[in-house]
Amino acid sequence: MDSPKLPPKKALPPENSDSNPWRSLGLFSMIIGDLLGFTGVGLGLGYWLWTHGQAPWWVVLGLGLLGLGLAFWRMFVIAKKEWK
Repeated sequence: MDSPKLPPKKALPPENSDSNPWRSLGLFSMIIGDLLGFTGVGLGLGYWLWTHGQAPWWVVLGLGLLGLGLAFWRMFVIAKKEWK
């Protein structure tokens, strides 16, 4: 009796390939984490300075935008490494 023929196994893409879904998911999660983290720290520090340090209200906005800008800078650096 013949044994059933199994389909050939698919090879995994190389680690540095753009088609690797786990790598794409990892980069996406790093970007989301940086956006939320840097912006959250900026907003938190601004809120603390506003409530405890008697800073004006626009310090919250300014530090939040500074955190967002730092997150976008980090995204640029990560993307620059990936494009090489």
